[in-house]
This record gives sequence, structure tokens and C-alpha cells, in this order.
Amino acid sequence: MWTLNVMVVVLIMFSVFDPGFLYEPFHANHYFGPVCDLIAGKSLLVDINSLYGIFLIYFLKFIFSILPFTYQGLTLLLIILFFSQYI
Repeated sequence: MWTLNVMVVVLIMFSVFDPGFLYEPFHANHYFGPVCDLIAGKSLLVDINSLYGIFLIYFLKFIFSILPFTYQGLTLLLIILFFSQYI
């Protein structure tokens, strides 16, 4: 029974993982702009316009202190979050 579980997890991992780390800059810039301003020292909700809320921008700032602050880093984060959603 556990082998079936392992096979399902591996199947999900390979269906979600994209080795090319493809990205769409237009869609990512809506997140990168506020995070970049926050890293530069601006204050959220005072100096930064963000339509996506407070927690998400602070979460991305924390994650990008670990992952590289690139489009591929955001793609890797999305792959990890998509994978964890199905487990």
C-alpha cells in the first residue's frame, strides 16, 4: 500500500515540476514590484501600492531572503506550493 502512495507522490511531483522554470514576466511583475520596494525600505500601505494584500508581500519578502530574487525563484516557489497543495 505504501508503494502506491509513493508512486502517486512521484507522479504528482513530475506533473507539477517544470525543469525549464518557465515564467511570464508580465504576471510576475505585479508581485516583484511591491516586494522590491519593501526590500528597498519603503513602507507597505504608505509608500507602496499593492492590490494583493499585506501578508502575501511580507511572505514573499521572507521567501526571497532564502530563494534568489529572480523570475526563476518565483517559479520554484510556485512549484513547491503547487506540490505541497496536492500532498
